[in-house]
Order: sequence, then C-alpha cells, then structure tokens
Amino acid sequence: MPTTAVSDRVEPVDLAAVLEAAQRLRASRDAREIDEAIRSAGGPVRQLRIGRQLVPFAVIAVAWVAGMLGWLAPGLWPVLAGAGLAVPAGGWLLGARRRIDPSRLYDARVRRRHLAAAVLAGQAWLWWAVQTSPVGLRAVALWVGGYAIAAPYWRRHRIPVPIDAPPPPAVAPIARVIETEPDVARLWTARVACQGGALPGSRLTDHHDDGRFARWTILLAPGRQTTSTAIAVAAMVASALGRSLSDVAIDRHPSGDLSRAVLLVSASNDNPLALAVHHPGPGDIYDPKTGYAQIGIHPDGEPARWAFFVPGWGLAGGGVIGGIGSGKSTLMTNLASTAAYTGILSVWAGDPQGGQSMPAVIRHATWPATTLEEILRQLRAAAATIDIRGALNGLREHDLHIPTAAEPGILLFLDEIHKIFKDAPPKIRDEAVALATLIAREGRKAAVAIVGADQYPGLETFGNQEAMRSSLFARNIAVLRTASNIAKGLVPGLDVNPRDLPVKFVDGSPTSGLGYLVGERAVPFRGFFTPNAAELLAAAPKVELDRVAAEYIGEDYTGREARRLANRAAQAERIARLDPTALERILAADPALADALTRLQNQPARRTPWNPGGITTTPAGPQRRPGVPHAHVTALDLDPWPSITPARRTEPPTGPGRPTSPARLRVAATPDEPRSLMTAAGRAIHDLIGAGVTRTGDLVAQTSYGETHVRNTLRALATDGLIHKTGHGLWAPAA
Repeated sequence: MPTTAVSDRVEPVDLAAVLEAAQRLRASRDAREIDEAIRSAGGPVRQLRIGRQLVPFAVIAVAWVAGMLGWLAPGLWPVLAGAGLAVPAGGWLLGARRRIDPSRLYDARVRRRHLAAAVLAGQAWLWWAVQTSPVGLRAVALWVGGYAIAAPYWRRHRIPVPIDAPPPPAVAPIARVIETEPDVARLWTARVACQGGALPGSRLTDHHDDGRFARWTILLAPGRQTTSTAIAVAAMVASALGRSLSDVAIDRHPSGDLSRAVLLVSASNDNPLALAVHHPGPGDIYDPKTGYAQIGIHPDGEPARWAFFVPGWGLAGGGVIGGIGSGKSTLMTNLASTAAYTGILSVWAGDPQGGQSMPAVIRHATWPATTLEEILRQLRAAAATIDIRGALNGLREHDLHIPTAAEPGILLFLDEIHKIFKDAPPKIRDEAVALATLIAREGRKAAVAIVGADQYPGLETFGNQEAMRSSLFARNIAVLRTASNIAKGLVPGLDVNPRDLPVKFVDGSPTSGLGYLVGERAVPFRGFFTPNAAELLAAAPKVELDRVAAEYIGEDYTGREARRLANRAAQAERIARLDPTALERILAADPALADALTRLQNQPARRTPWNPGGITTTPAGPQRRPGVPHAHVTALDLDPWPSITPARRTEPPTGPGRPTSPARLRVAATPDEPRSLMTAAGRAIHDLIGAGVTRTGDLVAQTSYGETHVRNTLRALATDGLIHKTGHGLWAPAA
C-alpha cells in the first residue's frame, strides 16, 4: 500500500477509508474549508491569504481620503462619520446571522471587540483630521496607529512558510498529516471515536494546554450522542487513554450545546487534585452575595462550591455520600466550620455513634447530640422553628426568613443517618423520618435545613421516603468514593460511577476528599485538607437562637446543656465502675483520665467492679448471679450545670470556659452525703427539681434515663428527705 512521510513518522493510509472520510467531511459544516485545503496549496489559498494581508492598507487609505474630504468640505463630516459607523455595523450584523461554531465562540468575541476598537479609533482620527488637516502629524498618526491596530489581524492571516517535501513516489498517494497531532488526540481517534468505541464518530478540536492539564472540545455525533452520553462514559474514555479517572474528566460545554462536551486531561505526574490543598481559612471562602462557599478545587483549578443561604431562594441543605476512608467526615467538618463562621447560622450536630464520627463538630457545635433521643429533640426543635417562623413571616408579610446574627438560621449536621432513619427503634425512627421529611421540604423558607451524610444513598437510608431524599438533594450533593456499584443510579444527576474513583493517586497518596459535586459540574473535585479543623471550630462563634424561637421550642432547647452534662456524668460513671487493669492502654495514653480515676479509687468508700451481665466464674463454670449494686460511685470532674429556666437563655461564659449558674454538679460525693446523691442520675434529677423542673414527665424528657429509672431515683431522693411530692407526678425540693 503506498505511503508518504509528511513528518518524521510514516503511517499506511487506507484509500477507501480516506475517500469515505472525505465524503463525510465534505457534507459537514466545514466543507468549504476542506474544499480549499484540497486544492493546490500554492494557488487559491495562497492568493486569498495575500489578499487578506492588503485589507488594512485599504482601510487606512479610505480613512485618509475621508479625512481629506471632511477637511475640504466640513459639511460632509456627518455623512462620513455615519458611514464609518454604518459599514462596520452592517458587517457585524451580517456576521452575527451566520451560524458560529461554538468551539470558536471565544475567537468570534475577540474579533468583534477588535473591530469595535478599530472603529472607535478611526472615528477619533477622522474627527481630528476634519478639525485640523489630514496631513503631517495626523497622517503619521494614522499610519502608525493603523499598523498597531492591524497587528492582530495580520497575525491571524499570516502567510505560511512552505515546507520542502520529498519527491513524490511513482503513484501519488493521499497524505495524512499527523505531525502536530497530540498523543491524546491520536488515542481518541484510534480507540474512542472508532466504530465500537465509547463515542464513535466524535472528534477533538480547540486544544489548549497549560502544562498541568489539557483541554479539548469534543464534537459529538449530532442526533446520536449528547453531553450526558459523553459524561456517562468517562471511565471508558479514561481506559482508552490509559489513565485513571482522577486524571480524565468530561464536563458540559459552556455554550450549553448538547452536541459538544469538554475533555480535561491532567498530567499524571502533576495532577492538581493529587496535591493536598490546605484549607485557606474561613475568612475568604464564603461569599454572602451569592450564598456559596468554596469547599475544594476542580482539576482545572476552578473552585468547587457549596450553597448555604442563597439570596432569594433560602437556606440549602444537602447530602454527603462516601465510603470508609473517602473523606466524608472531613468534608462535613469543613461545611460545619464554614457555616459557623458565617455568623448567621447556628450549627447543630447529631452523631448517633456517640460523637466519634465527627468529634470536632460535636465538641464545638451550638447544640451537640450523641444519642438518638437527643437527635429526636433536635428534629422537634427544628420543626418547631419552622412553625413559629412561618407565623412571623406572615406577620411581616415576607415569604422568606433572612437569617441574621439576631435571628440566625439552623443548619443541622447529621452523620450516619441510616442509624436514625433506618436502624433506630420504631418509636424513634417513625417520628424522626416524619420530622426530617418536613424539614427537608419546608425548612428552606424558614432558614432551617439538614445536611445528612452516609455511606449508602439507597432509599432505605432515608426511611423509604423519596420526598426526604429528593428535597435534601435539591441543591447540594457531594458523592465521594463509595463501595456500592449502584450508587450512580441512586443519586439523581450523577452520570459517573463513584466506585471507579481510585483509592490512591499515581504518587501513592490517598484520594481522600475526591468526588463529584452533582449539579454544578460533571468533573471531579477534591475537598480541602484541614488538619486544624478542631482549632477552626473552637474559634468559630457559637450562634444562639433568637429568644422567640428559643422560647417557642422550650426545654428541648434551653435544657440541652444540662442533658449533655448528665450524659457525660453517666459515661464517667460507667468508666469509674470498670476494673482499672482493663484500662491500662487508655490510661497510658490519657494521663488526665488516669488521674481522675486514681482520685476515684482513693475515695474512702469501696467500689464494686462493674459486671454488666452479672456473670461470675466458679470451679463449676460460668454462672449467672443477680447483679450486685455498687456501694459508692461518683462521676468525673464535670463543668457546672447551666440555668435551665425555660424563659431564659443560657448565660455566656464569664470565665475560662465555665458558665456561671447557681445550680452546680458537685464533683465528688462524700461518705456523709445521702446515697441517692452518690449517682449521676440522682444528682442530675435533684438539681433539675431545684431548677424548677417538677413534673415526672419533664424529668424523663430532660435526662437520658428511662422512665422506670427516673421514678426509682425520685423515690430514693424522697426517702432521703431531699424532695417531697406535692401532687400526682409533681415534686418539689425539701425545705
């Protein structure tokens, strides 16, 4: 088969395939250019280029003649000025009616701006020449300025330098020039655009490369392929190019043309996503004008954004989906930090795993919750806020609550939501699902929203409520690497399977934080690396609710700190009842905890080791015996109780992290104290009654203990003479 070498490479050419391709291209929109290229390179094409080189000289000459006529006959000045504007404007309108290739849209805009600059400069010179004369200094200015303005035009239409080709063979072949074809484009033609490829019939154009990533415009087969088709096969394209999915991305075309897409290919040894981009700090990443905040970067360096309060729309919730080690908790922590630093959002956090999923957020949230019961209280409070703000909006004749520092919005961060809406006991689960669905659907206008995170985006994770899932995903969806192979079909708008994301980059670093922001762009992003997340959250303001919302919610909100301390006391009691030999590693790693337990051991009273199952080992084997209550157990050193009067808000701290309040949780019981005060439950219930919580039902609701445990504790306190009964289910402190 005949071949020819146009560059340093020689490839065989299939004549039948070339003829078929020529016929197909001749029928396309570029047929005119192809016809000109097929003709002799030294004939019409060369003459056309030379003719274009003479156009600026003709324009300069016409401008000088017009200046001379206007100087000789001043009455012609309006006619000449109008013609100088009408002729370019007519050409502009005729060019606008032509069908412009969207891949060349940028070049068309640049040319129009250049034409506008040339027209304005010519009008200015013409006015100058008419007022003085077109000779002398004015003529020199015309020719020098004309040359300067015509430089971009001459650069576009420069005359090419001919290349000496070797003498042709006996049979003239059809040459195929591949000298400047990039390697990616060659692989695209051979593996992607071929018959049986991922995008047959497509081609690449408009190549740009800045050294770190390269960009092409993908011209798809019109009527057979769309932008979504190209995005969906991004993994197959990466395979065809021999790259990882972190190095190859397909995005929507900025023109919106569905027959086009954008291909991004990063340099595998210099991938921007492989660099751990540190959190730039909360000061500059949130834009209150748009309501969006930067949470990471895309492969081309553009910011990845997350919506918070969008003016005119409301407060946006969202969902974060990611498997183990994908960076889900880090992203949730960054979102909570950004929300706190806005100053107009009160950050609430719920973690049914006891706070270990996002410890920094739980530690510094305005309202933390680590139990299912407390998370249910948060959902009730959020729903109550929607109710009262609906009434306030009606009185103010507004359809949208705008959060401010005085009346902040509520953003509730819930991690491992399947434990709340799927695995929780039915009594808690059913109410939680109903409340969360209400908040997701109606909270936007009341500035109340939920950001939920989980490993699996199936409907059962959301309590089998499609209304909750779709409303939660209405504005923000972040999908990180998952182990599920069907996550692509479960997240609306996700065209790429997140399971195909790599575990490690080429340099061996983990891909934590790598994923997709559904709805904004189709290319991957990587969230900020935040090793100082705890410090950022500790310095962030804790925004309290306004008095109207707080009083409408009631004890669920005002008593949250008391319940948190009671839960800490219960956990400390469990630790204090353990045999210290079982805690050697923990005590070695935490000297403060070791000192606290040492003080407990040195109490005068004896302790009975904790035996949760009542199991004892005898020579006859394990036997179950009745559990023996401990003789003396005290809690660890805790902060004092805050005021929990319903009509008052918690006072701000007056010391180094210690709120002032008359009701205090004393740190250590003495042998002279009544036995009912030697437990965390007894001390918590006694202090709640002293603070004004007198009904048995309210005491059950304000603590983390069951109803039977609370009633037994009340009877013990009454037996010790610390409280007395004033009515059915009512208690009061002793005189």
